[in-house]
Amino acid sequence: MSEESDITQLQEKNQKLKARMRHLSEEKANLSLIHHLMEVLILADDDIDSMLENLMTGLAECVGGTGIEVYYWEENKLHYNNLFGQRAVLTEIEDPLIEEIFAYKNFIERSAPLETTGLHNTITTMAWDWVIPLVINEQIIGAIKISNMLGSAQMRAYLLPFFRHLALILNNQLATKAAEVASDTKSKFLAVMSHEIKTPMNAILGNAQLLMAENVTDIERKKHTGIILKSGDTLLNLLNDILDISRIEVGKLTLTPANFSPCHLIKDIQLLFNDSAKQKKIQLKVDCLIKEDQQYIADHQRLRQMLSNLITNAIKFTEHGWVKLTVNEISRNNNKAVLEFSVQDSGIGIDKTDQELLFKPFSQVDNTKTRHFGGTGLGLSIVHQLSQMMGGKTGCESSPEQGSNFWFQVTVEIAEKFKKPIQGLGKASSTLEETSEKHPALKLNYTTQEQQMIRQLLNELDMLLANNMFSSIRHFKKLYQSLNHSRLSEQLNRLDELISNMCFEEAQEYILEQALSERIEAEFEQNE
Repeated sequence: MSEESDITQLQEKNQKLKARMRHLSEEKANLSLIHHLMEVLILADDDIDSMLENLMTGLAECVGGTGIEVYYWEENKLHYNNLFGQRAVLTEIEDPLIEEIFAYKNFIERSAPLETTGLHNTITTMAWDWVIPLVINEQIIGAIKISNMLGSAQMRAYLLPFFRHLALILNNQLATKAAEVASDTKSKFLAVMSHEIKTPMNAILGNAQLLMAENVTDIERKKHTGIILKSGDTLLNLLNDILDISRIEVGKLTLTPANFSPCHLIKDIQLLFNDSAKQKKIQLKVDCLIKEDQQYIADHQRLRQMLSNLITNAIKFTEHGWVKLTVNEISRNNNKAVLEFSVQDSGIGIDKTDQELLFKPFSQVDNTKTRHFGGTGLGLSIVHQLSQMMGGKTGCESSPEQGSNFWFQVTVEIAEKFKKPIQGLGKASSTLEETSEKHPALKLNYTTQEQQMIRQLLNELDMLLANNMFSSIRHFKKLYQSLNHSRLSEQLNRLDELISNMCFEEAQEYILEQALSERIEAEFEQNE
């Protein structure tokens, strides 16, 4: 009995030893697999596509299967690569397993009978479809699908930590690529920017030297001065765009909400750009789909800036035809509403592949120094980021030679139907009455045409001051001369002082504080 017992024990030990050897052999094979895959990643090129191609080849060598696919997110776009060299950017997910992995972020394993896989003469009787999520800080950045794989639970246990490491590598690759693209874009932008700065600066310096020459006629002096003013405006607009985009990026730009009428706003914009449109023989139209007296609360100066950027681009890229500015209220909830402003044109249009560059900072469809149209490329980016600050979004529909439609939405508060009296207006009215009493002989006599011209000049001045434009100095002189009979000489003299000293922001604030527009309207009423 003892011999039989010893033999039995030896056989059991032998079986355990064989099992242990088999287990160690599998572990060695799996470790070799992981080692091979790590070598593949280490030896991979810097670009993502080369790394993924090497990875898929390595996985095919190690785990087999009839197909390997890689999905990953880059700049909010889902990219697709497979073992057969196919690459694409997907607009929708068709594979239900991939849809599930992005929804739940959990490893998926599905069994499949061998007869449905096309695999023959295999030891195992089952194959598996694996879908592995690539997750960083609970955020899924991609997924890998291996179809009809012949593996084991032990192999899965070894591979899952590898795929967690792969997620880190892929994330670093994406971050590096994004940084390189941003750096390259900024370098190209700076090259273009230096050209945009040099052009008006050379014009200013050149014409300033010509003004210093002897025997300069009045006509020549006026011509050189006009070029200097125009170049100064161009340079100031350029610097304002740079400052705005810098403030937005560091979170230093603040909004100043106030009551405004969208209908009045777009009509003011039309007045401001009518001359530019007429110079190119373009028809500038506006369409307000909101009641004329409807008031909202938002930063209307920033809305002016956004619309000015879009109108400027539309006129610039339209050689003939028309430009149309439209505003509409598209939704309302309690005391909030969403307004949509759109600028449509019959211009040159934009190819669909280039449209994704439109609202990105430092990006232009054509960023070469020899491009036909000037500009910094910051205008649309400012529109996009201001729209986001106002709880909205931006978009564009365009086709080459078919024109474009640029739009943005903003969330605003709904004001009372009739605007409340502006603080200080009562004081202004009383001051006006006191002035009338002190100067009973002073009679106002503004014709209807003069009143309309003064309103237009005041509206245009407000927009010029908002954009810190030097031409506001010349523009105010026209307004001042038109109001030579006004009883508001004290306010106008103070405003003249601020604008002449180029204190444009202070001048704009002074107009609001003194309710200058309302006081002038009160004068018109007395004139009647």
